Amino acid sequence: MQHAPAPAQHQHHRTLSSSSSSKSSSSSRGSSSSRTHPAQDLVDFITDGPADDVAIRVVVRKRPLTHTERTRNDQDIVDSQPPCNVVVNEPKKQLDLTPITESHYFAFDHSFDHLAANADIYRTACVPLVVSMFRGGKSTCFAYGQTSR
Repeated sequence: MQHAPAPAQHQHHRTLSSSSSSKSSSSSRGSSSSRTHPAQDLVDFITDGPADDVAIRVVVRKRPLTHTERTRNDQDIVDSQPPCNVVVNEPKKQLDLTPITESHYFAFDHSFDHLAANADIYRTACVPLVVSMFRGGKSTCFAYGQTSR
């Protein structure tokens, strides 16, 4: 993650002035002669972006079966039901050895399936934390789990 230069935080709505030669050459274009600061997009995003208004947010991502699990024909017993639910379908046997499936439902602030793009997860889970931090809040992101396929 790249950090914005510290001076950009203090240049909220400042524009860079054009030189007199560029003003005369672009006077026919009207207000397009003044350029915004290069970090203005970042500043606008921090000012107008989605802030995290909750103390704790739990976001989960279902992982795909590994190659070894697929080779062994293991069952995928976890079902992600975006935007917020995960179901674990636990195979069991009754006392008479009849197979049954017991489903356990879990609700989270957000859930993603194994096909979700990293950028979507970042936008949902991390961007509000970053915006909140730039607005003076404190933020922590804790990630745990498998990191590769």
